[in-house]
Amino acid sequence: QSYEATHRPDVFQQADVFFQQWTGGRYERILAPLGRSVEQVQHRDGRRVPLAELSKGTAEQLYLAIRFGLVGHFTQTAEPLPILMDDILVNFDDRRATLAARSIEQIAEKHQVIYFTCHPETPLKGGLEVPLPALETVAQAQVAQTVT
Repeated sequence: QSYEATHRPDVFQQADVFFQQWTGGRYERILAPLGRSVEQVQHRDGRRVPLAELSKGTAEQLYLAIRFGLVGHFTQTAEPLPILMDDILVNFDDRRATLAARSIEQIAEKHQVIYFTCHPETPLKGGLEVPLPALETVAQAQVAQTVT
């Protein structure tokens, strides 16, 4: 345990920060023993919580935190790359979505971030927003043809 604590991969150190922020400190640490995959998270009361016991939203926050940890780690030794996201906040509650949106905005200071959403209430404030008109579905096109 001591060795793992001092040799914890940078990806997880960075991911811990995001996960702690987004969960309001409810979860303090991502538990990924060296050489193995993520198995649990540590609750602030010290309990180890298996991934299967996390809500869908919390599990998605965990996975997003790990991805953001990978982005941070990668850019320590390489040029920033564009990041493409598609409605990643959809299963977050309002408070956590707002916190994660602030993290995305911070990442956008170093990276080109392209974020797609069909939810106008997404709390993400971009430098450039391009609204796209709703695309017609096949069913809508068939109805339009029968009316004309």
